[in-house]
Amino acid sequence: MTQGDAGIPTSDPRKYEMEVAVFDRMTTEHRRILLPFEEYVAVYRKMGLSPWLASQPADAPVLEIGCWDGLHLFNLSRITGRPGVGIDISAFSLEAAAAEARRNGLPVTFAAMDALRTAFPDGTFRTIFFFNALHHFFSQGFAEVLTEVRRILHPQGRLYLGEVSLLYPYNVLAFVGARVIKKFVRVDCIERNFTDNEMGLWPGFVRRHARHVGLEVVVGSVGFFSYVTRHPTPPDDKTPPLFRAVARTCALLGKVGPESWKHDCLHMALERRKE
Repeated sequence: MTQGDAGIPTSDPRKYEMEVAVFDRMTTEHRRILLPFEEYVAVYRKMGLSPWLASQPADAPVLEIGCWDGLHLFNLSRITGRPGVGIDISAFSLEAAAAEARRNGLPVTFAAMDALRTAFPDGTFRTIFFFNALHHFFSQGFAEVLTEVRRILHPQGRLYLGEVSLLYPYNVLAFVGARVIKKFVRVDCIERNFTDNEMGLWPGFVRRHARHVGLEVVVGSVGFFSYVTRHPTPPDDKTPPLFRAVARTCALLGKVGPESWKHDCLHMALERRKE
């Protein structure tokens, strides 16, 4: 088995290239489905991010793993003036992010780097963001990437994790359904949106694997309503009517079901376990 440039283990270089193509396309569409800036600020506040950053040295950079187009690093830089470093597997994403950083004069830099084998020394970062990227390591590399995150996290640092929740009905149907369908038939919409290595996550799964590699949750899962919840019809005109119907149905289920059904994302803050 070989390692792709992004840290996604694969025995098939062609499959790896297809996964990178998915991430490139996602970056192109990402800006179409963003929440208002104020809502991201509210999420950061729920996670306890503001007091945490206020307690850290002003020049201590934030690292974001799987940064795509740099959204969260730009948000934090605008809020705090803090420098940031973003790494990703998609050169297309990094070029777009770097151009925006230059355009807006933000102290954020980007690098193409293997998430399983970063070039950073031990304990480099006091704050690490890992948003909507860990689930891409579900089938292969999950424990390994968490181990690498722990290595580069400062002994008194904190990891902020944000992920698609497998407790949300739409995500269950989307991720589980996509994996089943891909085994039997090629569907363009699925091929363009799902890699073979990804799956939504749930709190117990994350806690168990994090604890195994020496990380512990200090802020429990904090759900929030993302774009899919507020606007259940996907913005892609190529999305088949069946997918749109499923999205609408799941949004209705979320209104009458348990609290976990009302949030399609989960967020946690983790620290290194005390030796």
